[in-house]
Amino acid sequence: GAAVYPLKTKQEMLEQAHKAREIGAHRFDIVTSGDALTRKEVELIAEAVCEIRSRVGIEMCASLGTLSPDDFALLKNAGLSRYHHNIETSRRFFPSIVTTHTYDDRVRTIRAAKAAGLQVCSGGIIGLGETMEDRIDMAFELRDLGVDSIPVNVLVPIKGTVLENQPP
Repeated sequence: GAAVYPLKTKQEMLEQAHKAREIGAHRFDIVTSGDALTRKEVELIAEAVCEIRSRVGIEMCASLGTLSPDDFALLKNAGLSRYHHNIETSRRFFPSIVTTHTYDDRVRTIRAAKAAGLQVCSGGIIGLGETMEDRIDMAFELRDLGVDSIPVNVLVPIKGTVLENQPP
């Protein structure tokens, strides 16, 4: 039942980057939902990244789901500097939370982004029902992947979701 929105136009992305820069942002992030983009969508985002870098002069980040090595190379050459792709939790607990793709899909994407020369921001969510051992395993996996930034989010149970009754 979630609303679906189309990918913003290059002009809309440029306008939002200008606004972000005007209020003091040093980085601008292009984010999509879902697991993968079409090559045409990646090309549009690469064009937007290039134009934002040249016209706005702000560092560019993206969170676009699973991409191919060729997609990452295109984005890197366009001026993308950082990619965000969370592993969410430990390998052991991951299938309890995510059913649309595998943990290895996540790891492959992170490695492909690193191989393209991008910084990677990757972390997870705690409070999903995982154990302390799962949290520690996630931390070691992130270390082994050599990610550059590790966001740790805390679940806020929301009524109507699968985890609505998850105790804090």
